Amino acid sequence: MMRLALTEQQEASTLSARPISQHDAPLLGKLLYEAYRNTIDDEGETSDETQKEIEGTFAGKYGPVLTTCSFLIEEQERILAASVLTDWTNDQTGKKQPMLSFLMTQPDAKGKGMATFLLKKSIGKCPKKWICPRVAQRVLSHQ
Repeated sequence: MMRLALTEQQEASTLSARPISQHDAPLLGKLLYEAYRNTIDDEGETSDETQKEIEGTFAGKYGPVLTTCSFLIEEQERILAASVLTDWTNDQTGKKQPMLSFLMTQPDAKGKGMATFLLKKSIGKCPKKWICPRVAQRVLSHQ
């Protein structure tokens, strides 16, 4: 598991995003399938399996979905990119912390800065108690 301490991020983009909701689950399941298919993250899941993964995420598989910190970019009823953060509890320490469960972009929408924009927007909306400047700045500066 990769970890990243968070810092506030400036959103300098013409992109716009809205918070995700439970009602977005069917389209997020489709996006998950399309975004991860034929990539290093593809484990041979079917479209039905990725839909169940998103449904499980909304049901608390990785902790409650942080809808105030999770966003999507859409165009004509199609989700182009999304960030899904959850309030994950570390089983070893019992400490709650945000977890980026999914950051996904449609294959034909990659390379336009959407994932970076969504990641920065999500970090910016995380509760301040989760923010630590050093590591996030280093990671984001390498993108």
